[in-house]
Amino acid sequence: MSRFLQIFVALLLLLWSVSVHCFAASFVVGVPCWPNTGGDDLNRRVGFRIAIPKLPPGSVLRIATSGLYRATLNGQFLGHGPARAGHGHFRIDEWPINSGAGVGNSIIAIEVAASTARSFYMVKQQPFLQAEVVSDGKVLATTPDFQAVDLHPVVVRKVPRYTYQRTFTEVFRPTPGWDAAWRSATDWDGPVMKLVEAPTFPLADRGVPYPEFKMVESTAIASGTFRELPKPPKRRYYGFYPEDFGDFPPKELQARPDLMMSSLQPTSLDPGPAGDVIEPGTFHLHDFGTNLSGFLGFRLRAEQPAKLLVTFDELRTGPESTVDPHRMKCVNAILIELPAGTYDIETFEPYTLRYLQLHALEGAIALESNYLRELAHPHAGRATFESSDPRLDAIFAAARQSFRQNATDIFMDCPSRERAGWLCDSFWTARVEADLTGAVAVERNFLDNYAQPDKFPGLVSGMLPMCYPMDPSRGRYIPNWAMWFVLQLEEYEARTGDRELVDRLCPKIEALFEFFERFENSDGLLENLEEWVFVEWSEANEFVQDVSYPSNMLYAAALDSASKLFGREDWRGKADALRATINDQAFDGTFYRDHAERLPDGGLDVRPDRTEVCQYYAFFFGTASSESRPKLWKTLVEEFGPQRRETKAHPEVHPCNQFPGNVMRMEILSRERETARIYDEAIGYWHSMAVTTGTLWEHDQSTASCNHGFASHAAVVLHRDILGIRSIDYQEKSISFSLPDNPLHHCRGSLPTSDGDIIVQWNRDGGDPQISLPPDWRAQE
Repeated sequence: MSRFLQIFVALLLLLWSVSVHCFAASFVVGVPCWPNTGGDDLNRRVGFRIAIPKLPPGSVLRIATSGLYRATLNGQFLGHGPARAGHGHFRIDEWPINSGAGVGNSIIAIEVAASTARSFYMVKQQPFLQAEVVSDGKVLATTPDFQAVDLHPVVVRKVPRYTYQRTFTEVFRPTPGWDAAWRSATDWDGPVMKLVEAPTFPLADRGVPYPEFKMVESTAIASGTFRELPKPPKRRYYGFYPEDFGDFPPKELQARPDLMMSSLQPTSLDPGPAGDVIEPGTFHLHDFGTNLSGFLGFRLRAEQPAKLLVTFDELRTGPESTVDPHRMKCVNAILIELPAGTYDIETFEPYTLRYLQLHALEGAIALESNYLRELAHPHAGRATFESSDPRLDAIFAAARQSFRQNATDIFMDCPSRERAGWLCDSFWTARVEADLTGAVAVERNFLDNYAQPDKFPGLVSGMLPMCYPMDPSRGRYIPNWAMWFVLQLEEYEARTGDRELVDRLCPKIEALFEFFERFENSDGLLENLEEWVFVEWSEANEFVQDVSYPSNMLYAAALDSASKLFGREDWRGKADALRATINDQAFDGTFYRDHAERLPDGGLDVRPDRTEVCQYYAFFFGTASSESRPKLWKTLVEEFGPQRRETKAHPEVHPCNQFPGNVMRMEILSRERETARIYDEAIGYWHSMAVTTGTLWEHDQSTASCNHGFASHAAVVLHRDILGIRSIDYQEKSISFSLPDNPLHHCRGSLPTSDGDIIVQWNRDGGDPQISLPPDWRAQE
């Protein structure tokens, strides 16, 4: 294929990857504004409203903001955003206005949250809203035309953080009719805030499809009683350096949902529904049936003042099989303080949960309805997988759920604790986006965010943020994750042929390797890497100094990838030399050792510590192969894997965890076509997760997030190693297929492309596999 044709195909794929709403967006007049708050904007919530008479159907609302927003039309939900961008850059959302337009006055309301706090979730920037309403190119309203409404104290401002990675918890103190008035009343006679013009910033297209906001109702499954402990246990939710991230002093807090949830102790649980009224001292337990992410909504009625504490989690691990809101070290609690009346409450922040527990702290509360408005990728259902083993089908469904909740605008680690765009996680999730949606829109945004700023504030020169967009705490970074960025960039270029973005990132890659050169010792190995040297969530993270051999295996692979991307043969030569040195030093004849320490006399002492994941690093990154280390390979294949929990084989080798060890194991097994073993191990690793939460987990145990983006890579494994679609070349329009060796009777799956679906099915009863391809595509063995 000619270079011109490759570029043309890549452009077609990129255009198709963005949904119908993602055409080029720009403001006609839009002026950025913000209320004159004197800079006092920590956890500031502002409502912007405007009444437009006879708004023409087909009008468009454009929004850009430094924070998060929720838009409504005549009180009805319109959208939530925006798609995140890098420092000093912002993306434009466009919402078509049809329903509710054309008759009488149309009330457009935009609720904006400006945390102005550091987090892994958002970038701390000067707050602003830029909005306009346009019809047929005519501007009907722009930001200065809106009224700005202070949403405090109806939404309580001075509250604890949800986690140190995210921003603030939510506490509601509604007053009768207030919310409906500012959102949907033609005339607003309440106080307004003075708007002042804000600085302008570079704006970009949204770039990714608009989320799916499907409404899901829960089912009441139990009720119970609780008591409040007079002295709740002290807990800390903020993590490493909360004082560096932005927080309210404890003495200024206006509500403490964190202490309230710590003080509740369930005393009984009765299965079955218990009616609509939650009496004081009791709770109702609800189940959404699977782990979901989105905005929690309630219609509540109180005959007298009442107080409701809602707690939630992915599991039921608390006393009496109730919700334990502390499991994730988050403030998984929403406090609602009600005067007498009926109220509709919907959270502004998205949360992740399967189970919901509603406690009446004071007064009786009638729960007239509750729901979760999903925040999820809209196209994850385009790919399919069906087999004769329902366990595999359940794993695929869980992988798809995990992806759709973790890929709304960037690739997130989890949609709960952090909602952060972590590197390394993104390497795996990017593969899933291509398989499940046939597109690269989210990946392009994810990488483009890294390309946008000239430098990353608060980070040492040359290093890439470990997750982004974010503000690093005290300059913290993970050097290993920057190397994974290079690996992902190579795969992105292979998927898309997008040299424009790759070349924009070239200076940052060159600066990255210049940064690493200062840590190279006389053997060429990285030594004494600084900050958070991360190999895996296991004992492997205890063996990372002074020379981490897994880190150097990854370094060699990153150099290899960069050499292919940018034609740097010197980087390739350095990678080859690194692998040779690692083999000389780290392999002890049986296993690879994890690290070496520098002795006082200057010598290097290779320590005896050995981990399972170190072996997988060696094979995954090309330091070892089944040909160069056949005995080790045989040992890993036959004596490691999920069954090792029971066999206790090789106790001298520390076991690996789900991330990234188990995922890497599947990859090296796939390279050697160990498809029968992959069948068994996929069930061993993932089936219990799928049936417990309907999503796939961060760890191999339920001690952390049970909904992690990288884990959706199980869908890639099922399509590739169980169905048999070994690879897809979107530029050459070809697939490779190999009938796998596994005990399935039949299997069928489809993967979308810009030209149509790839469909493969086979049946052991006879006949050749059936492969249906889009026009101009071809299959090869």
